[in-house]
Amino acid sequence: MKHLLIACIALYLSSAVIAQDKQSSIIHSHAITIHGEPKYPKHFEHFEYAHPNAPKGGTLRLAEVGTFDSVNPYAIKGRPERHTLLLLHGSLLESAHDEIGTMYGHIAQSVEYPLSRQWITFHLNPKATFSDGHPITAHDVAFSFNALMQNGSPRYKLYWADVSKVEVINNQTITFYNGNPDNTELFQILGQIPVLAEHYWQKHDLQKSSLDIPVVSGPYTLARVDAGRRAVYTRIKDYWAQNTPTRKGMFNFDVIDVTYYKDNNVYLEAFKAGEFDLNTRNTAKNWANAYNIAAVKAGKIIKAEIPNANTQGFTGLMFNLRKREFSSPALREAINYAYDFEWTNKNLFYSSYTRSNSYFANSELSATGLPSAKELTLLKPLAQYIPAQVFTQAYTNPQTQGSGNNRENLKKAKEILQRAGFNVVNGKLINPNTQKPVTLEILQSSTLFEGLINPWINNLKKLGIDATLRVVGSAQYISLRNNRDFDASIISIAPTSSPGNEQRDYWGSQAANLNNSLNHMGISNRAVDALIEHIIDAPSREELVIATRALDRVLLHSHYAVPFHYSPISKVAYWNKFNFIASPKYDYRFFYAPHFWWYDDKKADKLPR
Repeated sequence: MKHLLIACIALYLSSAVIAQDKQSSIIHSHAITIHGEPKYPKHFEHFEYAHPNAPKGGTLRLAEVGTFDSVNPYAIKGRPERHTLLLLHGSLLESAHDEIGTMYGHIAQSVEYPLSRQWITFHLNPKATFSDGHPITAHDVAFSFNALMQNGSPRYKLYWADVSKVEVINNQTITFYNGNPDNTELFQILGQIPVLAEHYWQKHDLQKSSLDIPVVSGPYTLARVDAGRRAVYTRIKDYWAQNTPTRKGMFNFDVIDVTYYKDNNVYLEAFKAGEFDLNTRNTAKNWANAYNIAAVKAGKIIKAEIPNANTQGFTGLMFNLRKREFSSPALREAINYAYDFEWTNKNLFYSSYTRSNSYFANSELSATGLPSAKELTLLKPLAQYIPAQVFTQAYTNPQTQGSGNNRENLKKAKEILQRAGFNVVNGKLINPNTQKPVTLEILQSSTLFEGLINPWINNLKKLGIDATLRVVGSAQYISLRNNRDFDASIISIAPTSSPGNEQRDYWGSQAANLNNSLNHMGISNRAVDALIEHIIDAPSREELVIATRALDRVLLHSHYAVPFHYSPISKVAYWNKFNFIASPKYDYRFFYAPHFWWYDDKKADKLPR
């Protein structure tokens, strides 16, 4: 198997843009791709979705709903301003958003590693500097890695768990040693290390929520911070990377001004009044009804609908499996049967959504039908930890006619509960594990899903389940969720077209009891752990897809969550004073203006001041 892996790696690294020293079998490259070959050659000038001559200048006004109390995104506590990672911090390598699984040299201008993948060396760009002019060195990279592993979010320890050693060779060169050469993604995720300034952070607490303006490695710095209200970013005029291939034509605005609103309705009205420029928080109801205004009819506000080729990630009602009440798969499945998606979609969402039957919806990673022969080779050895239905049934969510009469599905839910030993006594469903009535508190930080949840609660009460919705402030919500003090909550998992080490953080046993991990549900399953490792170690895209589909089946048939919905169409509204070439195919932050838009003075002059 090892020789086969080496042969496969050698084959896909045979591109003319990669130079190979035949005697030492060392790969020297400007890029790393997990499977296949890089799209862009060694001396490419810019990404195709960026205009190399885009003018610099102007202000982009963005907005968020909620609050923030920090500009340090690495502190475990606190709620950081949402744009800090993108605007303030640079990484060794930069992802290309028009291809899957490829990263190009950024702070590190090149890499080298052996075919055995036992180590990787990053060669830093000697021109790279921090916002205060200090050179970025390999010592800063080593400091960043060690600081995040020791004091950052627990997800970093899971993400980089296979690194066995870090060695600074000189100011421009650093080597990471791979304790698991089968981990084909490790080199890429090391390239994602955000580079922190050692001379700054040695004097500041990385674990502390803070509003202090830091020394940064990204294209912007902070000019103003009003906690919970506003953050103003200004472009670094002499930014060292502004003409490098990974930044040319990007991050063009002189100022990015972010305002926070407490309420979704206020946010929407503020956008229509021209208080900010770009609205990506478009619910189906608002998209259908809220834009019948003069500014849209006159072309001053553009409503854009663009087909979305991205994996959609996962949004759903996720149960806290750490609580004994929800240890029963039958109870979790019955709760799904009480959810009438078809009625909800027709009456609340204008039939604009598609039900998710996968944790990787809208992609080749989704499991469909029964397992293939290749999937079975992974699943059969794990059969004792997997629901039997994985092998006999294709997963589908319950369906209704959308009339609002969910009688048949509620009948099915009662049958599932009765077979599992649940009984109704005096109108209350009794859990056989606890001998207590079943209660379900759905924790949320806003009323956004209230219209969806309340009819569902009424159906759950018909089953004898005392369900309630609890809406709390953002800070309290994050605290309760991160400390696992909840029954269930609607949570979204970020999409990825190339799953890998982050899956450990989402579903792995090691993350189950880490308070700040993304394994919100507390999944601890040997089969899930094994399939995650198959994904991480996959030597080809084909085997990655096979392993991901197998994992998808186990997650779905275990009923860890009630899947919600997604839209294959991205909806965005913006004031017509910008230009851009096109949205990159695989950028899940579709129409995320700071990347590649630019300000158009002539268009802006036609709009009201």
